[in-house]
Amino acid sequence: MNSVGHRDSMGHFHRTTRVFVCGLVVGITACSIEAESPEVGNSNSQSGEAATASAETEGPKSYSISVAGRAQMSKLLAYAKANNRFAVAETTKKPLQCKNKDKSYCGSEGDCFKWVWEYVYKSGYGKIRNYYDAGDMKSDWARHFADFFNTKANADRWGLQRLPIDNPYDAPPGAIVVVPPGTPGTSHPTAGDIAVATGTDDFINDGPKMRYSRAYFANPKNKALGIYAPL
Repeated sequence: MNSVGHRDSMGHFHRTTRVFVCGLVVGITACSIEAESPEVGNSNSQSGEAATASAETEGPKSYSISVAGRAQMSKLLAYAKANNRFAVAETTKKPLQCKNKDKSYCGSEGDCFKWVWEYVYKSGYGKIRNYYDAGDMKSDWARHFADFFNTKANADRWGLQRLPIDNPYDAPPGAIVVVPPGTPGTSHPTAGDIAVATGTDDFINDGPKMRYSRAYFANPKNKALGIYAPL
């Protein structure tokens, strides 16, 4: 359990509790996370956000991400690749054993929200620079990220946008993907899952090879709760 706070309209600081829980790979029991509050993230400059990259266009589903936003996405993806649970274990010469029988598939083991949130603020994503940012966001479940940032005012406040994409496999590399409970690869009945898109079949959260199902999301009835990128 992690202490988190936010300021009210009067400027008073309120300390609350941030708990990270996410859906797990099938067959593993869900758990909550108890950890020390990480250090304050970097303070990357927001300069250059006015410059925009070419809009991604697909019929009515067009969007634009600034040059600075694209750079933040690349930085987030690089940070996630280098700092997920398994990468950290490799550098400390204490490699972890993947619990999944398929050793090529090491997905989330229950810490997805905690790890992805760390990637977000430590890499400087949108306007998020600190562990305590977005302190009014619930964090009991991975899907709470979507619940919070699907409100445009919240997304705008933190320099993010919800992309007009429903299929996680169409997400640009470095985008944040939130999928609902019941998605293949998860088992928790209410948590959902959150991960960083890589542009391949693999997504990164606490594990480097979180996988869902291309066939599942090929059905237009099955949609992500939200896919997010900087403005």
